[in-house]
Amino acid sequence: MLAAAVALFLAAVAGTEVARRATAPAGPAASNNAMALDFIAFYTGGSMVAEGRGRDLFDLKAVKRFQDDIAARHGVALGDALGPWWNPPFYAWVFAPLSRLPFGTATAVWVGLNAACAAAACWLLARTLPAAAGADNAECERVTSGGWRTRALVPVFVGLSVPFIHALSHGQNACTSLLILTLTILAWRAERPVLAGMVAGLMAYKPQHAVVLGVVLALSVGWRAVLGLSVTGAALLLVTVVTLPGSLGDFLHQMPANVRFVQERCVYMWERHATAKAFWRMLLQGRAIGPASDLVNLLTAASAAGVGLLLLRLTPAARLLNPFDHADRSSPEHRDRLIAATVLATPLLMPFYFDYDLLLLAVPAVLLAGLKLRHGRMTDSSACDRMIRVVGPALYAWLLLNADVGERTRVNLAVPLLAVLATAVALPRRREEAAAQEALTDETAGEPQIVQRAPMSRAA
Repeated sequence: MLAAAVALFLAAVAGTEVARRATAPAGPAASNNAMALDFIAFYTGGSMVAEGRGRDLFDLKAVKRFQDDIAARHGVALGDALGPWWNPPFYAWVFAPLSRLPFGTATAVWVGLNAACAAAACWLLARTLPAAAGADNAECERVTSGGWRTRALVPVFVGLSVPFIHALSHGQNACTSLLILTLTILAWRAERPVLAGMVAGLMAYKPQHAVVLGVVLALSVGWRAVLGLSVTGAALLLVTVVTLPGSLGDFLHQMPANVRFVQERCVYMWERHATAKAFWRMLLQGRAIGPASDLVNLLTAASAAGVGLLLLRLTPAARLLNPFDHADRSSPEHRDRLIAATVLATPLLMPFYFDYDLLLLAVPAVLLAGLKLRHGRMTDSSACDRMIRVVGPALYAWLLLNADVGERTRVNLAVPLLAVLATAVALPRRREEAAAQEALTDETAGEPQIVQRAPMSRAA
């Protein structure tokens, strides 16, 4: 019923937009749309490296001239709009083949590739859900009795989500990120740390996604994950240095200046970000031009520190902070909760994270649903679990309205909802930890051998 309600709402919004465009006056400005601006940044990057102009990637004036020329040839009025290149230099090579196609064709191919990535990710995530619920729980048996029907909810809710719609309609790469993250999680859960690290390293094309994931993976799994991360990182670094000489220095020195220019010297869409900085900036300063105030920076740092410490507590590194912490972190349940908390906390720890990237929340949603279905605790659960079941759907629904309401009220409500959800996932589950330990004790009772923890469960 929820899926049907969301579908009807989106259909109404789409119908309204079609009617608005049909009655809009003709002319170049009428053909302007979000996809033309977002994908044009990727098309620009691919064209520049294909033409041997890698040093122009972070030159905003050169980028603006190139995009105005493309827009003029396609009857799009960009005005003062600019699509900067936000990614590391090596990522531009992905778009070099697309740059040889006409802009419209390249856009369609890119959107199709990302739709395929989302479909593959949904299929892989759905396969992680249990085919049957835990025993002795009538509600769980009823929910999962359909098997394929339960798993089909994954692509349905992803396809009807605002982040997915924005990702495709803007020509963005969030679907690619979802597939990379899904493959990383599958390797992590399969206890293949080197492979998990290698795949996670591919996320370096979006550093705001890669940093927290890489750190938590290394702290939880150990040196083998670091090895995998290093292999991919070294390969990407070699590609950058050899094929785009000088561009790495431009990225490190010019990128921060470009971010400041767009966020501080232009009217910026803070309501479209899912970060702590966006929440405090929007609440205290609105969309006013200028740098963030000292109070905004202080509140942002405090928020990130709180979330970071809460996330750190879930990793084996927590024993460094509290030597008396003897909580068992070796169970698959704890691992899945750690992964879910990592993905949920990432936007709150990063300074740059758009709302379409919240498509990655499909991963914690599936993992948490799997925990509930697998262990048959749909009704008998903790206060944190009940909070998750309330706040999770609330965030999903609120994203339909967040940008419009945030622009008018200066309250980016998606951020506090995300913070509550991340906190509820990361808080300790004493009852579940005790139950897991009791189950492990029962399984090994009477056995003379020493039970060793799985190699994926602790840092080396």
